[in-house]
Amino acid sequence: MENDEAVMRASVAPNWPAARLILSQGFNAAKDSGKHPIANGMRSTAVNGALDEFRIYTERRATAITLAVRLYAADHGGTLPARLGDLKPVYLSQIPVDPFAPDERELRYILSPRPVVYSISENGIDDGGDDTGAAETNIWAFLDAVFPLAPPGR
Repeated sequence: MENDEAVMRASVAPNWPAARLILSQGFNAAKDSGKHPIANGMRSTAVNGALDEFRIYTERRATAITLAVRLYAADHGGTLPARLGDLKPVYLSQIPVDPFAPDERELRYILSPRPVVYSISENGIDDGGDDTGAAETNIWAFLDAVFPLAPPGR
């Protein structure tokens, strides 16, 4: 029962760090949860499901920013905004919050050396949009979850 309650509370947590804490406390509180293979499987499934949900939130929010940046560029002769704040209020009413940030910080944006939108991802550390050494097909393998912004016209 404690496990089910933890999953429900985690599903409405404001960010991934809060959800992860709720899940770890809920499953640790359950008697013998660490000793029983079914309980271990339930914990793994719950954590992975919650993590996937926060990844989807991040992808949707990064997509909104990406579209806003492209609209801005279309209206400004192909020039990308210098910062995300330049998108408000015409292209976005507010800059989306990073679901992996414990402090409700916004998703990040860098213009140079190549424009990207990024999340601090699961490690909770801002690695400056670092996507080195990761498979290009899996943004979640990067240090940060990086969403490249192709230059206008490409």
